[in-house]
Amino acid sequence: MFPVQVRSLVGDHMALVIQTLSAVTMLAIVMIAVHPLVIACYYCKRILLKKMSAKAIKSQDQISKLAAEAVSNFRTVTAFSSQARILKMLKQAQEVPRRESARQSWYAGLANAHDFITGLKDGYDTFCGDRGLQLSGGQKQRIAIARAILKNPAVLLLDEATSALDSQSEKMVQDALECVMVGRTSVVVAHRLSTIQSCDTIAVLDQGKLVEMGTHSALLAEGPTGAYYALVNLQRTNTNN
Repeated sequence: MFPVQVRSLVGDHMALVIQTLSAVTMLAIVMIAVHPLVIACYYCKRILLKKMSAKAIKSQDQISKLAAEAVSNFRTVTAFSSQARILKMLKQAQEVPRRESARQSWYAGLANAHDFITGLKDGYDTFCGDRGLQLSGGQKQRIAIARAILKNPAVLLLDEATSALDSQSEKMVQDALECVMVGRTSVVVAHRLSTIQSCDTIAVLDQGKLVEMGTHSALLAEGPTGAYYALVNLQRTNTNN
């Protein structure tokens, strides 16, 4: 089970529940690829690849991907090439209250990263070890979120952003993600159905076909015969075991 969560620019919250990893990966790539076409259609009233508006092309360049092990995984956001650079930018955003850095400071604060960084031995100058050895999984992921925020992308693809975290770390990362996703199109791939319960609409896909759509409570009300109900029950059983 791999829920894919989408938040539109107007704040609507939709989730697509897909049962295979390959389908999720393909769908996420398609969503990112067609985003410029949607913008072009909005401005031009038609999809013409050779006449896509400058805003559509710019939005495609702003696409940012966040993987679970962002500090050490090559699939992560590549806008900032080194750990030293991202930590330096975070430090500047927090400590220099100028007009531009004030904006960056606000973004950095959303990642819930500043407090734990300042608590390290040497603060922003702390050496984190090979592959971020001295950082916990939650700390790595919050730094990765900060990378995405500072990039300020129009489209944000989050791949397993809360995987392998304890409850406390997951809550901090999830809170940061909730802030980051406001006002931008976001696609979130995650194992846990609990991350999509607050969505306005949940669509369940089975073998490429839409089988159910509704809120979390409405879909559960379908009972054991419902596809979403069965998935939630299966995940609860696996968790208890």
